[in-house]
Amino acid sequence: MPAEGIDRIEADFGGIERFVRRRLLNTSVGGPILDMSGMIRMSERDMAKLQLLEPQNSKEGRQAVVDTIIKRRGHPGFRQALLEAYEYRCAITNFTAVDALEAAYIVPFRGKSTHHASNGLLLRADVHTLFDLGKIAVDTKTMSVVICDDLMETSYRILAGRPLRYPRDESHRPSTEALDLHRRLAGL
Repeated sequence: MPAEGIDRIEADFGGIERFVRRRLLNTSVGGPILDMSGMIRMSERDMAKLQLLEPQNSKEGRQAVVDTIIKRRGHPGFRQALLEAYEYRCAITNFTAVDALEAAYIVPFRGKSTHHASNGLLLRADVHTLFDLGKIAVDTKTMSVVICDDLMETSYRILAGRPLRYPRDESHRPSTEALDLHRRLAGL
């Protein structure tokens, strides 16, 4: 490819890698690596077919809800460390309802070593889901929120460019390397 073509791609897309992600990954099956929306829809259909969401009685149903909430909140020790580090506030929205705050791994869980606060963000439950889906990421140059194009048409657009809140204790601040990896995998 001529140098002018590469220069144009870099000017229009911010780099070759971003061009490839936008042009190829976003239009092919599955989209960016973290965009699991299609996989989730398929899994939901499979579960519905198997009737795995149908509890046998109300006690079993309540227990299934509790189990889901506990799993989503994150490992209890990890969550507690993040609650304290972030002063019981969402790192993106500043939301303070503790029951809706979850411990989000920046780099997916890979054993106890990933339970360190520098590999986590305390996020409101809906924002955590969007982060895990690769719809929200963090620009480490500005430490601000980046959102995918389809969220710009929703009420989540107010999060775009919002500065990330992070812990006062530098050892608990999120790893910029982990945040950069998450953003690359999200294609943002």
